[in-house]
Amino acid sequence: IIEPKGEFMATYFVFSDETGCYKQIRNDKFLKAHPFFIRASLIINSNYWLMLNQKFYQVKKCYGIPAEKEVKWSYIWSLKKDRENETLSKDKDYYFLKDFTEDNLIEFVKSCLGLLTECSYCKIIYTITLNDPNLTHRIDVQEIYRMHLQDTMQRIEMEIQNDDNNLAILFLDPINNNTDYLIRESYRRIYLSGDFIKKYKHIKDSLSFELSHHSFGIQLADYCVGAFNSALKGFSKSTDIFRTILWQFVRKGFDGNFMGYGVVEVPKNQKVRQILLEKINNLIL
Repeated sequence: IIEPKGEFMATYFVFSDETGCYKQIRNDKFLKAHPFFIRASLIINSNYWLMLNQKFYQVKKCYGIPAEKEVKWSYIWSLKKDRENETLSKDKDYYFLKDFTEDNLIEFVKSCLGLLTECSYCKIIYTITLNDPNLTHRIDVQEIYRMHLQDTMQRIEMEIQNDDNNLAILFLDPINNNTDYLIRESYRRIYLSGDFIKKYKHIKDSLSFELSHHSFGIQLADYCVGAFNSALKGFSKSTDIFRTILWQFVRKGFDGNFMGYGVVEVPKNQKVRQILLEKINNLIL
């Protein structure tokens, strides 16, 4: 492990990505496809960025994946489905993976996420909405995005406030122009107005959007959120990734509690919190 200087006076990069989907009105078909809407935010000390960046592309080279190509988490399962249905065609974004097996790609993801163990500091924050209308009522879509962002900002601020000189810079994967604008404006209002955190002293005053295929950090966040989502759905290979690699990085309190620290239900709901507590305990035991 390369020990960076100034560990307690640092700049932190936060790479954030989402999975699943949310709608104000959700029917049974939608719920079957999207039981959860999840955002994962991966916090790393910026002193490790260069090392991780270089090693990430070394892993790609080792697996024979072109440096300019992005292997999204969803590609693994789309490719599997296409093979089963014999519908794989050259117009698919993931056609370049046609010669890779599912196990090859799972091992690639595990190798990429395994790089995080080479950092002395790395944390993951998950914000989760359960789409069951009996648990989450008809909240506006943009309000759900704002709530996920606010809960993420609060945890980042609390995580790095141990030194006055610490600073976090947030990078998000763009969604669409309208949503990106609303997220940016929500971020600015939260930053200036505060909430129970009166002032965000350790977070940069504006967030940034990075194209995922240009950012290895966003790609790692994609794996963090994708594997967790699939684990919650009961897929064994994803559960193994979450339990053996990701769990150690989930933000926790001094007593080891993760609910409210590294896993946050959106909106606040004690029943949902208990459901998530039981689900995650089943994944890690």
